[in-house]
Formats: sequence, structure tokens, C-alpha cells
Amino acid sequence: MKLTTVFAVILPIAHIATAKITGFMAPSTIGAGDKVKIVITTSFNGTSVTEVAQTFGIANGNAGNPEGKGQTLSAKFLGFDNSNINNNINHYINIPADWPQGSADIASVLFEITTAPGSPNVPLNIFRNFKLPVTVGPLNSTNADYRMSMEFTPPASNFTGRLG
Repeated sequence: MKLTTVFAVILPIAHIATAKITGFMAPSTIGAGDKVKIVITTSFNGTSVTEVAQTFGIANGNAGNPEGKGQTLSAKFLGFDNSNINNNINHYINIPADWPQGSADIASVLFEITTAPGSPNVPLNIFRNFKLPVTVGPLNSTNADYRMSMEFTPPASNFTGRLG
């Protein structure tokens, strides 16, 4: 098969490829009072998902509510421009200047809409949770050692599905 034939087949359907958010990356050390770049990570996914919004918060290390995200730092509206894209998305959070130094968790709740398997007309609202342990240091101590968050499932009996 000629290369031009391959491109003639692939290019018209390339826009159909979809991606979904897989978590976020943040520096392993963040400074209290610093503005910190968060990288919302994406990867190819065979099904279409509408990612609506993602919130970010901070909680003292392992002391935060496992169903929540601690103190809210920011929210990112994703909408159509940032949904189903296979490019990472930059977002900035401001760490409170009075946040205690030591262990903390940067946490995130992602709200997305998809359809039930086998039922394309039945929408499902899904909340996905991500956390990343970090160290909080003094002002201007944010490093460039980015780490990947982990997705977790809160206990079903306690999860309220709140974004905040």
C-alpha cells in the first residue's frame, strides 16, 4: 500500500480520535505563597468523554477528608475547548502563604459526562478523584521535579459527589 493511500484513509478520520484526562502533575516541593503550575495530563482514549471542570485543593498530608480535596485552591472550566484533546493543559494554583510547611496532598476532583455502555442515550455524570503527596516549603521553594498524581476511589458510602 502506498504511503499516500495510508494518509488518504487516516487523515479524514484523525479528528475522531479522542482523549481523556488521566490526572495531573505538580512539583514534588511547593512553596507556601507560590503560584504553582499544574499540568493536567491527557492520553488517547477510544470513547468520547466530555470533561466539564476540574477543581484543585490542598490538605495536610493524609489528614484531609478522603472524599474531598481539602481547602479549595482553584477550578478550571474545561468545556469543549479542553475536552477530548490529546494535549496536556497548563493550569496555575496559588498556595496559601500561611499554609504550614511539611507534608500535604494536592487533590483534584474532575467532573465528566459520558454515556452508559450499550446505552448511548443515557448520560452518566462521573466524578474522578486524584491526589499527589507533596512537600510544602517556604516562599519561592517550588522545584521543577514534577510528579504524577494517582487516581483513587473514595468510599462509596461516604462520597457525596460534590465538587467542593
